[in-house]
Order: sequence, then C-alpha cells, then structure tokens
Amino acid sequence: MQFSNNMKTILATVFLISAAIIAYFSFFRGDPADSVSITLLCSKCNATYSMTHGKYQDLITDNGQNSAPGDFTLPCKECGQKAAQVAVKCSKCSTVFFPMTVSATAPDKCPKCGFSKAEQLRSNHKH
Repeated sequence: MQFSNNMKTILATVFLISAAIIAYFSFFRGDPADSVSITLLCSKCNATYSMTHGKYQDLITDNGQNSAPGDFTLPCKECGQKAAQVAVKCSKCSTVFFPMTVSATAPDKCPKCGFSKAEQLRSNHKH
C-alpha cells in the first residue's frame, strides 16, 4: 500500500506523540492507566462520558475485545446499548465527535468549529 507524503507525516506524528506519552508516563508519572482520560460517545443516545485508561482497558477485557481503540464498541453507561466508542473532544469548543468525521488527514478535525490540533501542530512545524 502506497501512502501519500501527508499521510506519512500524520502517521509519523501520531507515532512520535504516542511514544512520547508512553515514555513520559513510564518514567515520570507511573502507570498511565490511572491518569489518562478516555472520552467515549454513544452512537445510539449521543451520551458522552470519560473514564480512566485503566477502567477502559478493564471494560475491553470484560467484553472480550482485545483490539485497538476505535475498533469496537462498549455498552453505553447511559442507554446500555453496545454503541459507545472512543471519541475526540475538541480542545477549542468541547464538541465530542468520532475521529475522522470531517477529514481523513486530520482525524481530530472538529465538525462544529473546524479546529484540528494535528493541523495546528503541522503548520507550526512548517514555519
């Protein structure tokens, strides 16, 4: 599979940010499962809620799913339907949405205000 230069940049950025977060929590903060928050959004009732990464991992295991975030659904704590998935919370307007709703090149691009932290970081690195 051939990736465009833009996609390669996005993948490299995501990889480096993930590695930095893991290194930071491994060396300075202990277990990231206790301090990192995951936002979930229910596709049936639109409920949004957060939980720690540790609780999220426990729910994945309890539901027999061991794949990457976003590849599966969990029971919604509001309506009970198996329709809650990892979501993104816009850091500008606080809208909660599913990743890659607006743009495949900016998975965190908000459908409401159009802000993307990934795009902002890319444009800051170009200058």
